[in-house]
Amino acid sequence: MNTINDEIDQLMQKLNTSTNLQERVDMLNHLSWRARTFSMEKSENAAQEALHIAQSIFYPIGLAEAKINVAFARYYYHADYSTAFQMMEEAYEIFEAHQHERGIGQVYGFRGLMLWAIGEYEKAFNYVNQALTIFEKHQFIEWMPWANYMLGSFYLELKDYNQAKKYHEKSAKLFEQTNDILGQITSIIGLGTIYLALGDTQLALHIQEEALNISVTQRVKTSEARALAELGIVYEKLGNYEKSIDYQLKSLALRIQLNNKQGIITCHINLGQIYQQMQQPEKSIEALKQGYVIAKDIKTKPKLMKICQQLAQIYKEVEKPWEALQYFEEYMQVKTDMMGEENTLQLKNVQAVFQVEKAKQEAEIQKLKNVELRKAYEQIEAQTRNIIDSIQYAKRIQDAILPPAQDIERYADNGFIFYEPKDIVSGDFYWLSKKNNKIIIAAVDCTGHGVPGAFMVVMANSLLNQIVNENDVEDPSLILQNLDQKVRDALHQQRNLDGDYGTHDGMDLILISLDLQNGEVTFAGARNGLYLVRNGQLTEFRTSKYPIGSNQYENKTFEAQKIKLQKQDMLYLSTDGYQDQFGGQNKRKYMRKNFKQLLVNISQSPLSEQAKILKADFETWKNGHEQTDDVLVLGIRI
Repeated sequence: MNTINDEIDQLMQKLNTSTNLQERVDMLNHLSWRARTFSMEKSENAAQEALHIAQSIFYPIGLAEAKINVAFARYYYHADYSTAFQMMEEAYEIFEAHQHERGIGQVYGFRGLMLWAIGEYEKAFNYVNQALTIFEKHQFIEWMPWANYMLGSFYLELKDYNQAKKYHEKSAKLFEQTNDILGQITSIIGLGTIYLALGDTQLALHIQEEALNISVTQRVKTSEARALAELGIVYEKLGNYEKSIDYQLKSLALRIQLNNKQGIITCHINLGQIYQQMQQPEKSIEALKQGYVIAKDIKTKPKLMKICQQLAQIYKEVEKPWEALQYFEEYMQVKTDMMGEENTLQLKNVQAVFQVEKAKQEAEIQKLKNVELRKAYEQIEAQTRNIIDSIQYAKRIQDAILPPAQDIERYADNGFIFYEPKDIVSGDFYWLSKKNNKIIIAAVDCTGHGVPGAFMVVMANSLLNQIVNENDVEDPSLILQNLDQKVRDALHQQRNLDGDYGTHDGMDLILISLDLQNGEVTFAGARNGLYLVRNGQLTEFRTSKYPIGSNQYENKTFEAQKIKLQKQDMLYLSTDGYQDQFGGQNKRKYMRKNFKQLLVNISQSPLSEQAKILKADFETWKNGHEQTDDVLVLGIRI
């Protein structure tokens, strides 16, 4: 069986005997396209030669096709988007002037490919759909599978795996019909990625190994590099980190050799993720920062966003808050520059609109709908940016009112905080104050999460400061009684003439007063208890069954309890977010019993390790499921 390399050698031989210049331009353009992912040098040189000859003999269609090939080289090999877009526009003007439908479809397809790479998702979706419409209408069989493949890849990133599978399977059949080996390899890799996302790891492994074998046999280096990277991801899922790193490094070496900057960034992201799983933050940061430099240089927003998010998370884990904040803010900025996750549904709707318009075959209606969609998306995008900016600013305010995590350790000898909001802002918060040689600490769970919960947090924080710091109330029981009354007053929770008590918003909490000088802790709670681990044994101290706020209960009491402490005792304060998280193989709640056992298991570990174990176990349990609620766990060692 002839390889792609053999086909390219045959084209080179024909070129050596060709005397007709127009025919030579056509062959050079074909060579450039066939060699595009095999030999960067041959592909780019052929495109440039075709460009010069076509200009000299005034061959417009050959010139436009050469411009497309040069544009692809500038994008794929050099990440030179500016030149690539400019040459693509020049090619489009020629094709449009000559009403060359296939060329217009090619330009639309390449526009979509490049726009997706820089995060312009809506425009990318539109252009590829337009390209597919043209290819199907005129039965341009060579280009139909590539348009289907691109749509499948878009849906894969949107996590719509059924749609992704449908388009990849269709592209694979079309590639087989046209005997396009490179296309077949590309579709095989895409299907392997989908099956991995669907959880069929063994099938994904088999498919990617098949893709690698074909790539090596056909000597297609770019496909070989991609298959190696995908195999690395599969082995990461299998927990074989040594093999995973080995495959990623092999892929990285090939991609550096090919100067494939997008692929190089992807390998660095993958390596960063693997090292993070292996609890090697230094190596993870090093790999991600290498990818960060290239992503900034070529202005690829999706990859830059992913890198900044990972770096923020890692710096948070290693307790470097300023670095974490720096990368988190950049992540949010890039995210708001793009359409945002909130518009994913609208992106998918573009596909449905195109199908309707294609069925109607009414050009005027299509134009009208496109205009209306454009206006709607612009409005949605503006609203989304305003909302995210507002919430992000609210987060800064919320972060400012929370005491620094170091204060727990500074005031209470030794402590840690595991704090994982469900959304940007949180309905859980921690609070502390020092009064007369006593440390008063609270873990509070306000009604709701996100923005509604954040409003409650600001109010509750202010009321606690007022009660303890301004009114000098120190007894936990009295603090909670005062807080309950003030919340009810603030939210107007009095019975009305109809017997209705108004809103039932409020909060659950556990509040302790540490007297380290006398070795005692006094505490009271509202539906949240206190955990004490002593010599490997856990004791749970239950508190009041009533919440703070809400007038649906009468004669509420918040009784205080006192415990004599011993050295090395571990006190744990928490909200219910951890134990209520859904996950595991059967998507069940973590449950209080498992949470208590986890506290026993980690109680002898260093404080910084306890926080890391809590986070790792939480992420493992979630197993990709959406976070159920805000999570807060505080630990204090006596």
